[in-house]
Amino acid sequence: MLKRKTALFLVLLAGALFAQKSKNIVKIGCIDIQRVIDKVAGDRLLKSMLEDRKGQFVSKAEELAKGLNAKKELLTKEGSRMEADRAKALREEIAKMEEELKAFLQEKTEVLRQKEEALSLRVMQSIYDHMKEVAVKTGYSMIVDKSSAVLFVDPEVDITDEVIKTLDKEREAVLKGSKN
Repeated sequence: MLKRKTALFLVLLAGALFAQKSKNIVKIGCIDIQRVIDKVAGDRLLKSMLEDRKGQFVSKAEELAKGLNAKKELLTKEGSRMEADRAKALREEIAKMEEELKAFLQEKTEVLRQKEEALSLRVMQSIYDHMKEVAVKTGYSMIVDKSSAVLFVDPEVDITDEVIKTLDKEREAVLKGSKN
């Protein structure tokens, strides 16, 4: 029994000495990625980029709809007094305009979806890059997301605020660059 305890003690001592001499100590940090995403998604600059594009499409759609409604009104008011050929041509023109409006809305909805998706990917890449930069700067070997089954996190290893600060600095630099 004494030999076993001695052998176990020697193995533990050797492991401790080896761990001390090893430079591969793992330092684990964490991030609340959802909080970072929420902060970035709430950014007025990003929202305004998409809203500007959306506004351009809505204006054009309203213009098309206005023209369509004018033709429909004309048909309603004067359709019974029109010659059959003229009424038929107007109905065909209305049908064509409805198809054009529908196609325009589908196309622009897809364009907006793609732009939003591309922007989301750029935002996620930026978050990852900033997270990596902070992790390397602070000496972390690994960063885990708080939401992935982490039961406790010491606030000292949470890099969320630091990542948000670096993202804010980048945003400010972009804003300053766009003002000049």
